[in-house]
Amino acid sequence: MKRVNELGFYNLRFADLAEKLGITTNQVTALISLLEIKADKDCCMRIINAWCYSPEALTKMRTALEARPVLEWWQMYRDRDQ
Repeated sequence: MKRVNELGFYNLRFADLAEKLGITTNQVTALISLLEIKADKDCCMRIINAWCYSPEALTKMRTALEARPVLEWWQMYRDRDQ
């Protein structure tokens, strides 16, 4: 289903996620990767040349941070290719 106003739905940018979650941009990258946010069209869409995120992505990331501290997510991200 195509949304009429994609920028209205995907209204968060990368820096917005970091600010709203209170974590670093590197930690946001880790969560986006581990939670496969970019693969979920309800959470993320590439518009023109920028990734834009929906409030659902923010909710998904908050839920993940409630389940585990950010430093655990960060360590899992760092260990994934070793």
